[in-house]
Amino acid sequence: MTKDVANFRTEFLFILIGINDMAGLFTNEKIIENYEKILKNLKQQIPSTKITVQSILPTRGLENRPIPRIRLLNSMIEAVAKKHGADYLDLTPTFAGPDGCIPETLSEDGLHLTEDGYTLWAAYLRKVFAECVSQQ
Repeated sequence: MTKDVANFRTEFLFILIGINDMAGLFTNEKIIENYEKILKNLKQQIPSTKITVQSILPTRGLENRPIPRIRLLNSMIEAVAKKHGADYLDLTPTFAGPDGCIPETLSEDGLHLTEDGYTLWAAYLRKVFAECVSQQ
């Protein structure tokens, strides 16, 4: 996968992975190991690309993707991102309701985004991307 991404030779790269690994019964350690490999390979293949790792989005109490595990993984993902010189973007404040879960307006099934969810995410990423560009 990293070779396919590296072929684009882009200035900025945003990554959001891990939610399906949780359902696939990967351990937290295996998910973090995968992040380590991906970030290491990307840094070697496209060293001048600014990489931003996004947090795993909150769910709505799904048994195989519980909020406490997502919070723990996000803290681990943040540490790995920093270790590899990538930025970390915490999407939780934007996507979590007062109870810590993603609201129905943003995800009807508690996992996949609605049109409103994608609109919110796109607007947020546009803002972050504009900040990235202005810092150059």
